[in-house]
Amino acid sequence: MEESGIPIEHRPEMWRLKNARPCRAEVRVKLTADCVASVQAWMAKPPDNVSIMDSSICNADRISILFHFKDADSFLQQNQHLSVFVADFTFETNQQSLVLGGIGPAGLRSGGSQKPGVRMLPTHFLLSRKEDKESQMTLFKAFAAAAHCNGIRLSHGFADCACMEGIQAVIESDPGLQHVQVHRCLHHTKQNVKQEVKRRNSETGEVRLRNMELLPVLLSFVMESAWFPSSLEFSSFWESVINRLRSNGEETDWDEPHVAQYLVRNLLQETGQAGLYSAPWRSGFGQVPAGFTTYTSNSLERSWRTIKGLLRKRTLLSDVGSLMKGVCDSFHSKLAAGDYENLKAAVADAPSCLHVRSQKQSVQVDSLDSEQEAQVVHRERLDLDALCKWFHKHGPTGTFVASVCNKPLDDGSTARLCYAFPKYCLQHALQKKPEMLAALQLGLSLTSEEVRHATASPLTGSYDVIRHLHLRSNFCTVWVTTDNRVVDGHRTYMSFAGHSEHSLFVHALLQPGGLAKIPGGPKSNLGKKRKKPLPKKSAHLKRMLRAPSSQNSNVVPAEILSEVRPDDACDLLPGSVTESSQRAVVEAAGQEKEVLCMSTTLRGDRCKRKRTHGCFCSHHFEISSTEKWSLQLYESVQEPASHAMDLWEERQLNLALQQSLQENQELMEKIAKSNAILDSRLHCLGLKRVPVAADGDCQFSAIVFSAQVPLTALQLRRSVVGYLRPLSACFGARMENQFRGRYGSYCSHMEQPGAWGDDLTLLASAHCLRRPLKIVTDSSATDPKQYIRIITPPQCISSACWGPEVTLCVSMDRHFDATENL
Repeated sequence: MEESGIPIEHRPEMWRLKNARPCRAEVRVKLTADCVASVQAWMAKPPDNVSIMDSSICNADRISILFHFKDADSFLQQNQHLSVFVADFTFETNQQSLVLGGIGPAGLRSGGSQKPGVRMLPTHFLLSRKEDKESQMTLFKAFAAAAHCNGIRLSHGFADCACMEGIQAVIESDPGLQHVQVHRCLHHTKQNVKQEVKRRNSETGEVRLRNMELLPVLLSFVMESAWFPSSLEFSSFWESVINRLRSNGEETDWDEPHVAQYLVRNLLQETGQAGLYSAPWRSGFGQVPAGFTTYTSNSLERSWRTIKGLLRKRTLLSDVGSLMKGVCDSFHSKLAAGDYENLKAAVADAPSCLHVRSQKQSVQVDSLDSEQEAQVVHRERLDLDALCKWFHKHGPTGTFVASVCNKPLDDGSTARLCYAFPKYCLQHALQKKPEMLAALQLGLSLTSEEVRHATASPLTGSYDVIRHLHLRSNFCTVWVTTDNRVVDGHRTYMSFAGHSEHSLFVHALLQPGGLAKIPGGPKSNLGKKRKKPLPKKSAHLKRMLRAPSSQNSNVVPAEILSEVRPDDACDLLPGSVTESSQRAVVEAAGQEKEVLCMSTTLRGDRCKRKRTHGCFCSHHFEISSTEKWSLQLYESVQEPASHAMDLWEERQLNLALQQSLQENQELMEKIAKSNAILDSRLHCLGLKRVPVAADGDCQFSAIVFSAQVPLTALQLRRSVVGYLRPLSACFGARMENQFRGRYGSYCSHMEQPGAWGDDLTLLASAHCLRRPLKIVTDSSATDPKQYIRIITPPQCISSACWGPEVTLCVSMDRHFDATENL
C-alpha cells in the first residue's frame, strides 16, 4: 500500500489485516451428462402419480424441477377456504445433494378436548441445486398461480428468513398479491439471534455481544414480546431495549451497540414514524390469524420428518426420479388415509379443556414477587369452571377490574369494554390490586406515553421492560368490541385459535342468563411437559435489568396514598369505633369532649348522667346490650343495607359500564337536564350547587365540602368503613344474611378509592359525623317532602348532640355534588 501511494488514513488497521480471511470461491458443480440425461428421460415419461410442470429446467448448469402429485389441484379445489400457506426447503434427500422445497396450504385441526393443531399439506415441490432467491421465487410463483386457478385467495404465509426473502420479492412485484402478509418463523428467529450475536462485527472485528450473560435475556425478550397484543406495546418495549443497548452512561445501561445495530437491521422493521418498531415474527393478537402463530412453519418441518421416515433408506441414495415418485406416493397415501380431512381456517368451538379440566395442568411463569429477576414458578392452569367458582365466592371486584373504552385494536376492530384478570393465580386479584390496575391501564393505552406510564416502575417512575413482561405474563386483558366479540390479548388466546378461559368467562358474564353450569370435562387431559429452569442471574446483571432512574424520564410515579391515623378524626367523628372488636355507636372515639350521656330518655330529652361506657352511662349501656335495643338500631340500618347490596351487585355485574359518566351524548343531555332541576330546587333553599369530580369518590368529597370538615375524602371513606365493619359482629347473622354472606367483601370493596358510595355509606357518614344529611334529588315529584331525603344519626343518640345539617344533591341517583350558601 505504501508503494501504491495509498494515504495512511485510507489504509486498514493492522488487526483488520490479521482477522481477514480469504473468501471461499464459489464452486459451481455441474451434474454429469449421464445424470442429466437420465433425469430428462424420466421427466419426459413420469409415473402416473407425478406431474412435472412446464417451467422446469434440467441441464448441466442448472436444475429447477417443479412437480406436484396428481391430486394436488383437487385438494386445493376442495379447500378454497384455506388461505394460509407455509414454505420451506429441506436437505439430504438424494445422492445428487439436491435440495427439496415444498409449499402448500395449512389449516387447523380441532383437537376436541385439546388445543387445536396446525396441519400443512405440501402440494407443490421444487428440486434445485441450492436454496437461493431464484428457487424460492420459482416455487412460490407456481403455487400462487395454482391457488388462483382453484379459487383460493392467499392471505398469510409463514417461512423462515431465507425463504421469506424470495416470497416477499414476488409479492412486491405482483399487484395481485400485495395483500398477502408473510411472517417470519419465530423458532428460526430465535436461532438466528443466538448465532449472530456470537459472531464478529464486520466493521470493528469485535464480538457483537460482549456480555454473554445478556444472551438468555435477549432471547426471552424476543420470545415474550412476539405475543404482545398491541403494536404500541411492542414498539415501546423495543425502543427502550435498543436505547439501553446503545447507552453506557448509567448502571442500568447495557452498552452493547453492535447488538443493537444487528437487531435494528435484521430483526426489527421501522414503521412510518421514526423510532416505532414492528417485526414480521410477531404472533400477537391482530398480527396473524387466530391459531396460526409464527411457529406454524414447524408444521412443514414435521411433514419433512414424516416423509423421510416413510421413504425407504435406499430412496435417499437413489436417483432424482425415485425421490420424486416416493414423495408423491407418500403424500398421496396420507391424503387417501384422511390425514388432511376437515382442515379449517378457524375453529368455532372452544376446546373442552378450557371449560373444565379433569387433570391438573401446570404452566411455568415468572412470579410477581421479584421485579429484578424472574422467579420461575409453576402455576396451575385455570379454566372457566375455576373462574366461575372464584367469581361466586369473591365477587366481581375480587376477580377483575374493568372500564369502558373506545380503543382501536390491531385487527381493525374497536373495543368498547376492557377487563383485566389474573392469568394463572386468582389470588392476585386480591393481593396484587395495583398490578392488576396497571394491566387494565396497559389495555386502555392509546399512546406510547400511556404504555410507558402503565408499566412504569413504582420505585423510579420510569418505564420498566421487566415489569412490562411480568404484567403480560401474569395478567390478561380482555376486550369486548363494538360488534360484541370477546377477544383476549394473552398468548393462549392465539394458540387456542381464538379461545381462552377468560374470554369464555366474559362472554358468559355478558349474556342475559349469566354464568351457566359448566359441563363435565374430558376423561384425559395431560399437563404440559415442564421446561428447564432459567439460568440464575448474577448480581451485576440484576442491577443492569432494573428500571432506569427517573431523572431522564417524563413518567410521573403513581401517587401513594397515606394511611389515615385514628387520631385525625377523633374530634370530628364521635360515632366511629376505637377498636374493631368494640361495638359500633356504643364505644366511640372523641368522647372526652362530652361528659354527659348521649342517649335520649323516654321523654325525648338528653340523659343527664355522666358517661361511663363509651357514649352512654351505665344505665343506658345496659339497655343497649339487650336484644330489643339491637333490633331497634338494626331497623335503621336494614333498609339502607338491603338497597346497598342490590345496588352493589348491579354495579359490579355492570362494572365496565359504570366507570364513566361520559358514555354518550344522550347521557350528557340527561345530566344537563338533571343539573338544571337541582339548581332550581337548591335556589329555593338558599343554596347553590358546587360540582364535584365524577371519579367514584364524589359522595365523600361532597360531604367533606358541604360539612366543612378538615378531612379528605379518603379519610372520611376509611372512617366510614371502619364504622361499618363491626356491624356484622354487632347484628350477628342478620347483617350477613342481608348481604348474602358477602358483607366482608362489600366493606373491602368500599374501602378502595373510586368505589361508588351508596345509602349505607350515607347512613354511616351521618352516624360518624353525628349530623343529619339532607339529600336533594332530581326526581319527578314536586313536593319537597318527596324529592328531599333526610338521613339522621342514630335515634339512640339525643338530637341535642347532633351537629348542623349537611345538604347534598344527587343527579340521576349516580353522582353527588356539594352545596354552599348563595
